[in-house]
This record gives sequence, C-alpha cells and structure tokens, in this order.
Amino acid sequence: MSRIERLGPPVVAHFEAGELLILEGTIRRLQEELQSVPDPADDVPDLDFGAESEAFAQWESEFADVKQPNMGPAHLRLLYPPAYSSNPALQQQYIEANRDGQTDQISRALSVMLPELLAAQEADGRVSLSRDSAQEWLRGFNFLRLAIAGHLRVDEDVELDDSDETAFLAEVYEWLGFLQESFLDVLMSGGAHT
Repeated sequence: MSRIERLGPPVVAHFEAGELLILEGTIRRLQEELQSVPDPADDVPDLDFGAESEAFAQWESEFADVKQPNMGPAHLRLLYPPAYSSNPALQQQYIEANRDGQTDQISRALSVMLPELLAAQEADGRVSLSRDSAQEWLRGFNFLRLAIAGHLRVDEDVELDDSDETAFLAEVYEWLGFLQESFLDVLMSGGAHT
C-alpha cells in the first residue's frame, strides 16, 4: 500500500511495484489520448443530411450558422470544462484561447510524474519529490482522475456496470483520490500519511 511522508523539505512517496505499473500505464494512456485532442481552430464538419427529408433540410437551414465547439474526445471533456455551454460561438472562442494552455498544464504535470515513477521502479518504489514536484503530482493526480471520470461518466446519472474494465477504472479512480488527498495532507501538515 502507498505511503506518503515528508522528510524535511522533500516529500517521499513509497509505492508497491504493481502501483507503479498502474500509475505509469494511466499516465501513458492519458498522454496518448492528449495527442488525439483536435486543434480548437479546426472546424467541426458541417452536417449534411441530404435533401431526401424535408424535415432534415429545414433543420439544416435553421442551424446552418451554428457551429458546435470542437471539444475533442467525449471522455476528455472533464479536462476541458465548458465556460459558455449555452453559447456555442463564445465557447469556441474560449476553447481556441485556452485549449493549448490547458493541454500544456496537463502535459507538464504528467511529464514531471513519469520520469520520477520510472526512477522509482529502480529504487524499490521510493519517490523523493521537491515541494514544486509534489505540487505537479497533485495536479497530475487531478488530471488523471478527471480523465478516468470522463471514461466512467461520473458527471452523469449513469449506473456503472460491473464489467472488469469499469470496476478496475473505478478502483484506480478511488486510489488516485486517496493519493491526491495523501499528498495534500502531507504538504499541508508536514507529517506522514498511509
């Protein structure tokens, strides 16, 4: 089981080998998914319903000037929360102005975490972090949890099924919450948390 403690200035985290592998895999998966986030300036393709249906033709003409924001993969929506959900034009402007910065924050946190995790695999699961690195880890835990929450659709009223993948993701989601809380407790109090 993970143990987080503060030994002087550094924060020291102890992970079991399996925990390191789960955390590494989760980080790598989110890094890969971030590569699939579309450029916010890319136009969302116009819908073409054809002229076969009068109703579709009427709807198409009514909504021809409305562009929906290019939000990227649905399961990453919690990483990029909408600011203007009722106004697609303002939302698209917001995305274009902020998406790169948001993605950079996520990538920075993950790029701090991954090399330290890989080093911990060679150091019996021990990660020694400066206060700044520990802050990036807190952000990283938050981003990982948001990505998993999007997969699990925890922001919707959806019953989770008991499939192996869903159950596993739910456990990882809870565990990341425990790690996030532990890091925060240690940073705020200066003590240990197991």
